[in-house]
Amino acid sequence: MFEWKRNLLSIAITLPFASASQAELQMLGDESLEAVTGQTGLTVELHKQIEVSEVVYSDKDSDTVGGILEMKDIVIGNPADVNNQQAISVHQYDVDGTDGLVIKSTFQPTRLQIGSISVGDHRGSVLDSYATRKSLGTFMYDWTGTSEMRIRGKDAGDSGFIINSTTNITDSDFRWVTNGNTMLVDGMQVGSTITDMTIDVLDNGTEAYLALAIPSMQYNFTLSGLCFAESENCGTNSLGTVQSNMAYKNSYVHIFGGGREGRGIGVDAYFEIDEAVSNSWSYTDEATLTMANMTGYSSLNGFTFDIGQDEAQIGDHIALQFDRLEGNFRAATLEIGAGNAIGEFQVIYDFQDGVHDSVIYQNQLKVAPGIAWAGQSFADLTTEGFTELETFYSNVDQYADGISIYNEWNLTADIIYTDRDNGNDPSALLPGKIVVSNFQSHGSGYASFDIRQGNSITGNGDTYLAVGIRNYQGSYSIDGLRVGDENAQLQGGTELLLPLGIYPAYEFTMNAAVEVRTGGQTGSGVRFDGDVLITDGTFAYSTNILNEGQVDERVVGIWADDVRYEYHFREYTLDVGEDLAGAFPGDAIRLRQGERISDLDIGNLRWGDKNTGDSLGRIRVQKYQQDSQLVIQAGGAGVDSAGNPIGATCIGGSGADSVACENNGGQWLDRGTDGLTVSLKQNWMNQDATDLSKVNRITWENNRTTDGSGNPVNDTGTQFILDNIRTSDGYNLTENDFGMQLSLAVDVAPTRVIKKEDGPDENGISGTRGQEKVVTGTGPTDYVYKDIATLTATDKANRPLGFAVQGQLQFKELDIESIQLKHPNVAQPQTVIHELKMQNFNVTSNLTATPIN
Repeated sequence: MFEWKRNLLSIAITLPFASASQAELQMLGDESLEAVTGQTGLTVELHKQIEVSEVVYSDKDSDTVGGILEMKDIVIGNPADVNNQQAISVHQYDVDGTDGLVIKSTFQPTRLQIGSISVGDHRGSVLDSYATRKSLGTFMYDWTGTSEMRIRGKDAGDSGFIINSTTNITDSDFRWVTNGNTMLVDGMQVGSTITDMTIDVLDNGTEAYLALAIPSMQYNFTLSGLCFAESENCGTNSLGTVQSNMAYKNSYVHIFGGGREGRGIGVDAYFEIDEAVSNSWSYTDEATLTMANMTGYSSLNGFTFDIGQDEAQIGDHIALQFDRLEGNFRAATLEIGAGNAIGEFQVIYDFQDGVHDSVIYQNQLKVAPGIAWAGQSFADLTTEGFTELETFYSNVDQYADGISIYNEWNLTADIIYTDRDNGNDPSALLPGKIVVSNFQSHGSGYASFDIRQGNSITGNGDTYLAVGIRNYQGSYSIDGLRVGDENAQLQGGTELLLPLGIYPAYEFTMNAAVEVRTGGQTGSGVRFDGDVLITDGTFAYSTNILNEGQVDERVVGIWADDVRYEYHFREYTLDVGEDLAGAFPGDAIRLRQGERISDLDIGNLRWGDKNTGDSLGRIRVQKYQQDSQLVIQAGGAGVDSAGNPIGATCIGGSGADSVACENNGGQWLDRGTDGLTVSLKQNWMNQDATDLSKVNRITWENNRTTDGSGNPVNDTGTQFILDNIRTSDGYNLTENDFGMQLSLAVDVAPTRVIKKEDGPDENGISGTRGQEKVVTGTGPTDYVYKDIATLTATDKANRPLGFAVQGQLQFKELDIESIQLKHPNVAQPQTVIHELKMQNFNVTSNLTATPIN
């Protein structure tokens, strides 16, 4: 139900045959009529200055089902808005026998402004002049453009319409304003073409619905910048530039009446990417990140739009939910910079309801006006010593504009990376794929978003996006890797990525306060400051599935249990581009870390089951870093630090050519130019004497006492402490530019797998110790063992593919100020070793993970 309340509607219509100076219609004479020949159609020029005080949508069925969505102070006019300027649009209408009704429109600069959007119990009251009103904020959209629409009926006997349309929007801006502060989405340009779309009312036997069938649709989109400013453009201080060109085929949208409960709106939809068109997406900062040659589809079922009531934290809200969203997305080209290829990326995803630990997780988003946690004390966090969220929400009042959400999800997926250097050999049987198998994620939690100025974490007075995260309970896990194709044997290998913080499983509860600004280290980009607390955490360093597929299947591994992780970061910047003076030159995605203070407290490091496995004790890792970096570059183990191809090298042995290499027991291999290199530069700082939280320290504690429930109590046992760990350039403790540098080049590579024992392996394939494994087909057991001396060129091309990582670790000097022991009955730890130094460390290793046979 819609209700309109209009204060002013002023529309001036000027027809081409009516002069602006005429006060009344005039009869045409014979001479005038003789001058009119062959003219058809109608041109309408609209001068719009529209003000609507209120628009109300309601799906309310009763006091407990449904609610009211209200938009106030809607204005349509000219963006200049000086002297009551009107927005002008010209519309030409024509009818012919081929195209039906043809409407061509031209829009001069026009602005649509919505003063506020509120829901249910957030709407305030007319009795207090809406002083208690909570709003999503003010929204403004400016545009200039043209459109052409052709509408005709279907063939004789068929109901419905066929529509063809072309739209071009230029000079388009979007503004979101909360509490007087603005986020500007600048310089949007949109072009779209829809071909032969049909509109019908159909019946599926249960209910009628509006059916939109879209055989062909294309669009292009450009975003020149995003910033926090009142100005007309962002300039250089922006997020960067985004461009997208996409085409779809054989798509549809079905619209039903009725929501999740009672009244509302329901939607089923299907969109398929048209691979015959060059589909691409790019982000440009100083260099360009590109995805191209995209294919795939997305299928949405049971999407509903409702107005919900009385959510525990955010109150009345807009409720969005779907029964299932499944699809397949593939980008055949993924590049960082010009021509720097990573390879292919694909994700097969499925969002639908699921049950975990007897809890049902659905896919839903609830959106409410205002900031639900403004002024709260957060006693559960302050007892943990985390007061940052309380400070964050003390800077807004309970009636401030903003967005509060509740989000819940359940996802399963396979994530596939293809190294195109492998599998292109005509004699190779397997493509060069790494499949992250059976990625599962579920969770729920709350968040808020608003635009603020001043009272920030950094003390700066600039404007920023404030993101608050409240009790986000999340979980993810993977079964392992499959290398070769989707049918390959399940294996480990994620352990090689642990230095990057990539774990095979993680469960957590997160609370956080984050500020997002535009502008990177140089030019465009993004800046971050924030404080994060993770509690009730459990993550895995290594996992293995026992009795896979059986009733008694279980996951064992090395687990960090009872985890508390506190993380504070300042002046983080995210850019895409070069850093010729840095540790890792060349085009890259670069996360620069101004200052990091973190405290990872693992209550129990367990072997076996994640909850009941034997415990090594407590491990606590405290970090204090400045000017560190995370760098992601295209090219794996087959390129050097500058991205140049290395060519063939000897892996697993030594030798200057293939003969010498293989005679030495190695493998002569060219890993190509595809792949991915992730590098870390960490400057571990000297302890700050004025702030004891700024320290690099590792503590191992065991033999702790237990409480009444049998849980160990921290700081009651014996501790082994590595204190004040820091890097330096070797001259003194103040010169610390080099830091600790770690590079991991990730690749897919043919790998020599040597049989370790005589007889059949776990798959029943027989062989002799010392023989080499050779793939004979695409199945997980399609292989044989052959004597190394008898291998042909084809056999060597069909060596098993492995998950290959080339690692290099370097530092000039690493100092440990002291190694200490602390007894629980002693207040101060005792120093066992004072000043341990390691200098000029440089180690390179090539590691490959394959299934155990």
